[in-house]
Amino acid sequence: MVTNLFFEDGIAYRKRSSKKSAKTLIFLHGIGANSTVWSEYEEFFSKNYNVISMDLRGHGFSKRLHKKDDYAFSQFSKDLYKVLKKEKINKCTVVGYSFSNYILLEFIKKYPHMVDSLIFISFHSSPGKVYKSKSLRFLLKILGKIAPAGKRHLAPQDYRNYILNRESDLKTLLRSIDNMGLRQYAHMAEHTLDYEGDPIMNQIRTPTLLIHGRGDKVFPISEAKAVVKKVETSTLIEIKKGSHRLVLENSKEIMRKMAKYLKEVLS
Repeated sequence: MVTNLFFEDGIAYRKRSSKKSAKTLIFLHGIGANSTVWSEYEEFFSKNYNVISMDLRGHGFSKRLHKKDDYAFSQFSKDLYKVLKKEKINKCTVVGYSFSNYILLEFIKKYPHMVDSLIFISFHSSPGKVYKSKSLRFLLKILGKIAPAGKRHLAPQDYRNYILNRESDLKTLLRSIDNMGLRQYAHMAEHTLDYEGDPIMNQIRTPTLLIHGRGDKVFPISEAKAVVKKVETSTLIEIKKGSHRLVLENSKEIMRKMAKYLKEVLS
């Protein structure tokens, strides 16, 4: 098994190789984090799959860009496509969490032939319907223009330690902003609130898994239940004691249930 850090057009990613004939899993982290969120998942799944976890643009070891358009979800999707092409991967399962779920939607819209299955963790198709505050949108626009831009970190935060410290949501948010830069954070948050994913979700025919915490206060689980009713190829797994940070807080349960699902749809 091999783990290395690679770069493609300024995008950093790690890969763990099982064997050439194995299926590939791609892990995409949430806003303000980096690929270390998936460290435990990499170790677990690389026994049977080839695994790649990316530092999204503006995060971790990846490049920092300063314009709002640089952080459109279509741009993140292009980054994913470039990494797959470099690694000569024709098909994969893509795993998204919160913010990065919208990258999955953009990717499946443009490159459906490259997707074996989709896994959405803590998903809402139209976050602007949850957070409707005009004041928030105005603040994000202002911050996107005047806030200091972040620089690439030489030693990005290791998010595996966050769950050990049991940080508050506010403290985690402030660390995330510090890690990536307030201007970048504002740009990404604005794109998130503007995103409308329902038209794409309604067209998905690919095997799709949604994993959602019953205690998620960021995106209520009712949204995931609504998606399952609309997308015939989808399945919902509810994490009884899961919050929005279930990727770290409930990792073992999620990995176990993901493994069972993947065995069924990829075999």
